[in-house]
Amino acid sequence: MYCSDRPAGYLKSPQPLVDEDKKKLEKENEEPLETKEPEEDMKKDEEGQRKTEIKDLYNTDQKILIGCVGDFSRARYIASELGDASKMIVMSQYSCVDELETMYENARSQMLDLTKLGARIVFDVDFKKFAKDSRINHTQYDIILLDLS
Repeated sequence: MYCSDRPAGYLKSPQPLVDEDKKKLEKENEEPLETKEPEEDMKKDEEGQRKTEIKDLYNTDQKILIGCVGDFSRARYIASELGDASKMIVMSQYSCVDELETMYENARSQMLDLTKLGARIVFDVDFKKFAKDSRINHTQYDIILLDLS
């Protein structure tokens, strides 16, 4: 029987300064700001916004702990982009797969994909006290993500 859920914060790439912000900073510093082109490794999405690739943020050598509140889609996305999730633990606040499936119809397929990629799933985790949970506190993690979406 399986059981676990969603992260509280995740890294966002810095937003570019708009003209109004540049003018304020120029007045404060009295020096013109340099305009930089987006870095070569940054891609743009359909709306022209900067988009950071998963492989630029994480790698398979890192021990990653992901707390999921939803259907594990973000954890599955990260794992599939990396291609190997053997050093990834995904935790959920739900007590079992059945409870999770009543809320999210595709949760089971997301979990199967994660386990095929090597991730370990831990259910019934209190996100406020997960550091004391003996199922996950035996490892020092390089990255801890709380996915609250």
